[in-house]
Amino acid sequence: GNIIQPVFFVDDDGNVRMLARSATELFPDGTKAETRRDPKNRKHIVHPGKKYTMMAIADKNGENWSKVFPVPLANPNSGLDALKLHDGRLLAVHNDMWDTDEALGAQCPRFRCRLSVSVSQDDGLTWKPMLKLADGKGDVEHSYPAIIQTRNGDVHITYTDKRKTIRHVILDMHETE
Repeated sequence: GNIIQPVFFVDDDGNVRMLARSATELFPDGTKAETRRDPKNRKHIVHPGKKYTMMAIADKNGENWSKVFPVPLANPNSGLDALKLHDGRLLAVHNDMWDTDEALGAQCPRFRCRLSVSVSQDDGLTWKPMLKLADGKGDVEHSYPAIIQTRNGDVHITYTDKRKTIRHVILDMHETE
């Protein structure tokens, strides 16, 4: 449940895949982790799981879909974008802080502090960090990324900074191969 803002791409086998954010907390095995109130402090909500990027795979016609399942790409219920590059790799721009000690100490809302780029060689099943676009230090919020690749291979990424300004970054993908 709570799967929103899907990103679609075609995998190496010609199947349609979807990545999406989820507000549902899960354990690493994909089972739902129920949030609950701390009995000692009723205002505090205990979050036993983490929020993952979810994936579903369709057949070549996009008519029959698998059940959604979590992939190991951090996502604290924030917008993400992904792009199948000309060389076949999959690139994702996403907030990568879960409710870790580092994230809990951050001053930004909803864990949308740090914004990162991750890469997948296997159509999104596994991910490796590529770079940090925004370090998440201070009173910041980096969110709602968008990504495109131009004919010359450069990747253009835009994202909001505190929902007031738009940042634009250009990555030379020839340097990352």
